[in-house]
Amino acid sequence: MARKKKPEEHANHERWLVSYADFITLLFAFFTTMYAISTADTAKLQKLVGSMQGAFGGEVTKILPESGKTPFAAEMPAASLGTPLSFNVARTESDIFRGIEDRIGKYVVKGSEEGKVLVIVSDRGLIIRLSEEGLFRPGEAEINPSAAGILNELALSLIDIPNFVRIEGHTDSVPVKSSRFPSNWELSTARASRIVRWFIEKEHFPPERLSAGGYGEHRPAATNSTEEGRRANRRVEIIVLRNRFAVTEP
Repeated sequence: MARKKKPEEHANHERWLVSYADFITLLFAFFTTMYAISTADTAKLQKLVGSMQGAFGGEVTKILPESGKTPFAAEMPAASLGTPLSFNVARTESDIFRGIEDRIGKYVVKGSEEGKVLVIVSDRGLIIRLSEEGLFRPGEAEINPSAAGILNELALSLIDIPNFVRIEGHTDSVPVKSSRFPSNWELSTARASRIVRWFIEKEHFPPERLSAGGYGEHRPAATNSTEEGRRANRRVEIIVLRNRFAVTEP
């Protein structure tokens, strides 16, 4: 008796559906995980932080922002940071500026600096404006001993925040009469640099967060046609830069 021939196997042209189904499943799992992370329970995340602290044997800073607030420190470019800084990332820039303003205000009211220190919030950041009076002698860049208190207080107020600090010197339009400083450019720059040195040498301020510049009489805060205006223009400004200027500002 002749054997029956086996039916010929047809090529399966739909095997790609298996790979496609696996890919769709992986996508579903990925987006489900992302959604779960975005709605994670705060208590569970804090437990995770505690576990990390125990595993690494070190201190883990609080990483969760307060309700409705975004940790601004994440905006800082890692490459621009030198020594790691100690700060609470849950604080917003507004919180930091408000705290600095309050601390300086309390110190100024207690001391004799009232009227010589002005705090301004601008687009660049928090500006602490120091009058020349009491800080420097006319035409000089050496800090008066009587200004030690306010400079130390400013350094302590700014040392633990993550923001960069820029110190800028300004003069009035009267030409400087000094053999040491040929023009107001040199005088304004020297004054700013002297305060930078004070912060570093007296209070061990991180030097990588500081910069200095001088503008002479070319960025006046008031008119140079009156004595009152010229007095306002002879100043040093300590600027706590907003984090978005960490790269664009020196």
